[in-house]
Amino acid sequence: MVALVVSAIASKGVKEVVAKPVTDACEQLKGLIAGRYRHVDVSGLERRPSSDAKKASLAEDLEDAGAAGDRELKAAALRVLHAMDGAERAPRGLPGTAVVVTPASPTRYDDAAAAFALAVDAEDAGRGQEAEALYRSAAGAGHPVAMNNLGLLLEETGRTADAEEWYRLAADLGDITAMSNLGVWLQNSDRLTDAESWYRRASALGDTAAMNNLAVLLETAEKLESAEGWYRKAADSGNAGAMFNLGLLLQDAGRVEPAELWFRRAADRGHLNSMHNLGVLAGRSGRTGEAEDWWRKAAAAGHPKAMYNLAITLSEAGQAGEAEAWYRRAADAGVSGPTPVR
Repeated sequence: MVALVVSAIASKGVKEVVAKPVTDACEQLKGLIAGRYRHVDVSGLERRPSSDAKKASLAEDLEDAGAAGDRELKAAALRVLHAMDGAERAPRGLPGTAVVVTPASPTRYDDAAAAFALAVDAEDAGRGQEAEALYRSAAGAGHPVAMNNLGLLLEETGRTADAEEWYRLAADLGDITAMSNLGVWLQNSDRLTDAESWYRRASALGDTAAMNNLAVLLETAEKLESAEGWYRKAADSGNAGAMFNLGLLLQDAGRVEPAELWFRRAADRGHLNSMHNLGVLAGRSGRTGEAEDWWRKAAAAGHPKAMYNLAITLSEAGQAGEAEAWYRRAADAGVSGPTPVR
């Protein structure tokens, strides 16, 4: 990610007047380069900061020197970029910045925001390579959300090591979504301690997805009381997935009535698994009509298990034609036998 370093050096050079925080940050960056990569000379780009040839030359020198994996160097470069863009434009959580109100004017962060918007459009249109290039441009200019989205794109295309790097950069800059995504990546890589740490950081900042994921991690570790607490926090904040998971936890503990209450709250928010489970609970307690209603609602929205259970209910009620249609739809969705609650 030498582009960050090159961008930081060039950005300082194009400013006629440079504030002291920027100067200090840039001197720290150059000091790191001088101390670790003695054969890398940044003076050419400082003299000609708009020169693409000088940028390419410095990038090549840094790559050859092995600086691409230097996280401390990347962090120093980001400090320069955010000092340049000003505290008002800095990402949430960046330490050491003061609130400064300045007249609106074009800045590097404006350019990054434009590149980010174009990247989102390109990704939505299925132009993956174009989206990646634009995300890299915005991320290289210090845009934390672009870093996160670039991480997602890289992970989806199998470049997991690079994805982790970008998640970490965005998370270190205070991006809550990146913290949560980094936690998911680490959990899927069986690095559970690190995953829990990042889930807790994002949860402390109010991210309900992280709260839910943290609770799942704790439940898997059989820390059920702590898991229930985090499920409740996320559920109370409106996270339907956490409502469902809390319902499952309560149901497993034999607390069926509160479990059903949480399933209903999640179902009211369109959560299909909750609708299906409400049908199961209703069926077990003899409320056949209510079970059919819930399964029909979930089945109509595409839930395969609900399709199958609805077919059974209709068959038992003598409605063979409609039952056959739902059996076929369930089979097409991959369900052709009895299904458990979970």
